[in-house]
Amino acid sequence: MQKIKTLLLCLLLMSSVSCTMRADEVVVGTGLNEQCLGPLYNSSFPVGDEAFTFIATTTPKPSILAPAAWQKVSEFSSSNGEILDLHFISIQDGNQIFWFTAKEKDETRIWTYNVNDKVWKFGPSVSKEAELFFDNFGNVWIHEPLHEKPSSLYRLNPETLAIESESEKNILFAERNIKHLATTPDGKLWLIVTYEPPQLHLYQYDPFTLELTEHLTPDNYIGLATDDKGVVFMATQDGIVQSYDSETGELDERHINTYNGPIPTNFISMLTTDGNELWLSDVEKFQISDEGLINPQVILRSPVFVTTQFNGYQPLTWERPDPQVETEDGRIWFKSSRGLVWHQPETGEWCMFTSADSNIVNDTQGNLWIVYDNALYMLPAEETKAKE
Repeated sequence: MQKIKTLLLCLLLMSSVSCTMRADEVVVGTGLNEQCLGPLYNSSFPVGDEAFTFIATTTPKPSILAPAAWQKVSEFSSSNGEILDLHFISIQDGNQIFWFTAKEKDETRIWTYNVNDKVWKFGPSVSKEAELFFDNFGNVWIHEPLHEKPSSLYRLNPETLAIESESEKNILFAERNIKHLATTPDGKLWLIVTYEPPQLHLYQYDPFTLELTEHLTPDNYIGLATDDKGVVFMATQDGIVQSYDSETGELDERHINTYNGPIPTNFISMLTTDGNELWLSDVEKFQISDEGLINPQVILRSPVFVTTQFNGYQPLTWERPDPQVETEDGRIWFKSSRGLVWHQPETGEWCMFTSADSNIVNDTQGNLWIVYDNALYMLPAEETKAKE
């Protein structure tokens, strides 16, 4: 009888989830013929009397690297610690410089890797929550979101790796936390600054004039992004996404159709693409136009993002991943706690291609870069070219 129920369930599932009885096997599929990790469970919703026992005793899949097309470029010595994040790639004198944070014992440091010279170099220590940003004028910015340092914002000299506190130029950075930060092509920074909870203020910071300008004062921002035209995008806990043009002061608001009420999270990540799209995690996407955000499309999320993380209410979590980059072939590449995933919107395909805990960064030639097993890996741009 149980076998019949399982068969009926598999027939009813309208997804690409495998209905085999092995939760730990690697599945092969997708039109791009890549090796993909399957979901943790045999269906998108385990059923039956033993469902929760099965969930509680399921162990994570063994690590698997991406297909052979990913090439190992350099290893990070274990004596220097463990890489936590690959943040971005900058260009110095024609050299590609990779910026990392790495944990060594109880300390987190900034590291760089010069692809041309094949040299690793370490910089100052930061908190493990620190985020690094690079602007079009060669500045490296360090965002300390939990304010474990004397300032919530620092500027780092990319050549000497010396840092200076922005709180010496504006006291706000010593008194307030920055919840989110984004850069724009003109070199300015957009900041969501916390006051007394739940008050959040949107500021623009001009590092050339040191002018700090307050723009909006909502109290429930949970996401921030900018595009290559300098337009600012924000998501709110109320299920609203906003686009803001600081030059004209125009504010456009759209409802996130996936939610009828408040968003059940305190953060939602956003990605703007060269194709003028705004992706809100794996929730929804909008087209960016001169009239604001148009043509909303709800995304059918994948059960590969179901994890065994206990969220305080149940023994699993269906998490929202972070969109990282778009490639020429139209794929959107995501980061999640289970691993790295690509999604092809045209076909609806999802592929978790590695369990690596890493960001995905692209360079000016279209190559993709990740960290796996404390080493730097590259996927050549030829692998993500638009198909004829």
